[in-house]
Amino acid sequence: MIGIKLKNFQEEAVDFLFNKTTDSNSKPKIVMQSPTGSGKTIILVAYIEKYLDFHKDSIICWFCPGKGELEEQSKEKMERFAGALKTGNVFNILNTGFESGTTYFINWETITKKDNTAIRDSERKNLFERIAEAHREQLSFITIIDEEHLNNTSKADDILYALNSDREIRVSATTVKNPMAEFYEIPEEEVINSGLITAVFPSGAL
Repeated sequence: MIGIKLKNFQEEAVDFLFNKTTDSNSKPKIVMQSPTGSGKTIILVAYIEKYLDFHKDSIICWFCPGKGELEEQSKEKMERFAGALKTGNVFNILNTGFESGTTYFINWETITKKDNTAIRDSERKNLFERIAEAHREQLSFITIIDEEHLNNTSKADDILYALNSDREIRVSATTVKNPMAEFYEIPEEEVINSGLITAVFPSGAL
């Protein structure tokens, strides 16, 4: 089990994600609005742990924005709080392919920007080959898009289309409701009541 006690609102968010990603009648896209300071990464790690308990052959692709090495921070949190889970990055995918039951933390800019020398054009093509290889092996994907509002580009869409994930979870503090997606909002008031963040009052307010 994840090595941290979840707040009630975090457990409710985990349950929502699990229920929607295992219900064949739910919409394939899920949007979760998670206020800054609500422990979004911990919620996602706890969800993945629960999901992989029941779907051991699935692959999780966790995409992060390029700034601030967020993918490394998220990967480190998973390794710290859920050490039994397998993790990887884009270079592991390129070298050995996808492995079932593994969560891959991927920096969007590494795979979408041509001027980013971390991954060459030939390797970009190889990434699509690795995805096709996984599909031939009948492996399934769950995609998590962290800070989803930052990466709406055609190249990102090409990768998401190739993955053809069973479910796509988009998470941000500033989401937009999408009628084509399941929507879940963590109330800021619950985060404040849990003690994780402090209410900010207007100047002069009591």
